[in-house]
Amino acid sequence: MSVEHDWLTIATSRNFFESPVRVSLSPDAAKSVGAVTALELPTVGTFVEAGMQCGAATSAANTTGLFSPVSGRVTIVNDEVGRHPELTTSDPGGAGWLFAVLPSHA
Repeated sequence: MSVEHDWLTIATSRNFFESPVRVSLSPDAAKSVGAVTALELPTVGTFVEAGMQCGAATSAANTTGLFSPVSGRVTIVNDEVGRHPELTTSDPGGAGWLFAVLPSHA
């Protein structure tokens, strides 16, 4: 996958840099990846850079890199997708979100 295949859900806030954003696969990416069987996600506190690989999704067919669409510090990882990785493709915009990032100004 590329940065074009990951997307953000922006929390309600007056300032983009005050609220974490959730990162997930785009619906198109979810279709192309297929059923995810394992995930490698960044840990809480890790600084991720926009466009840089920060994890991986493994399906029966292959392993695909996960890229953050925004730079910032990871504030939470969705433990539910760790237990049920198939959520990343069956419900990418809902329960299948991957992790949240507090955007940085840099």
